[in-house]
Amino acid sequence: MSAFWLLARVDIQREVRRRWFLGVVVAGIVASVMVVIGATTASNIDDTFRSGGASVLLLGGLVVALGLGATAFWRDIQSGSLGLAAAAGAPRGVLSSSRVVSRLAMLAGVLAVWTFTLVVGGLVSGLGLHGPFITHALAEYVTLALTLLATAAASTVLGPWVAAIIGLMMHITAQATVNLSAAADVGRLGSANRLAHVAYNMLPHTIVSPMIAEMQNRDAGGPAAPQFEINNVPVPIHPSTMGSVLWTIAWCAFLAWLCFVGIRRRNLN
Repeated sequence: MSAFWLLARVDIQREVRRRWFLGVVVAGIVASVMVVIGATTASNIDDTFRSGGASVLLLGGLVVALGLGATAFWRDIQSGSLGLAAAAGAPRGVLSSSRVVSRLAMLAGVLAVWTFTLVVGGLVSGLGLHGPFITHALAEYVTLALTLLATAAASTVLGPWVAAIIGLMMHITAQATVNLSAAADVGRLGSANRLAHVAYNMLPHTIVSPMIAEMQNRDAGGPAAPQFEINNVPVPIHPSTMGSVLWTIAWCAFLAWLCFVGIRRRNLN
């Protein structure tokens, strides 16, 4: 087995046993079951199921992404374990890339477990397959991967709490970029319309699935997608295009590269 896959596997085996990680996973499963149960008794089954499930993926996923990103490097830099691995002959590029891949894989695994619980629970309860929700889960993963990588890049030079704050700011910025661009599309920002479009073309975007855009515009998205308003006038949000998805993936690649740069320039004790 190559050093890359060995380091990634060891990191996964270690992190999945941590109490905070297991606690969040179990809490997400319980919340998913509660969403399914609540949907079976709701007057609007589809909206209740989808908004509740989207909230589980967003809120729980944020905790997982920030937690995995904030602990990606700083803790092992301070403990000296990364330094020992480097002294044993592991290239710094392998140290950073294996850690990035292992953290992204854990995030994907958690979202897959919650999505599986929701979708299978819906099928067993007679709520239907809810295919659009599966598409939304994939879109949510890309957005959360962006948040995780921004946090991980910060954790090469900063402590976990500061790194988590930076990752959260990245998530908020990506969401604001999409919202303000939508407002500029309909001329709601006045002289700042062009500035909003420039920011949209430069900054990363949250990925908006067709399901969540439709629900958000009807004010049925719940905590995961509240209706966006300016001066109490709703602003329509559009699903992300393939270009937007590819742009955010490119930002993910850039942030992964920053992780490599951070580890390459760090003094690993």
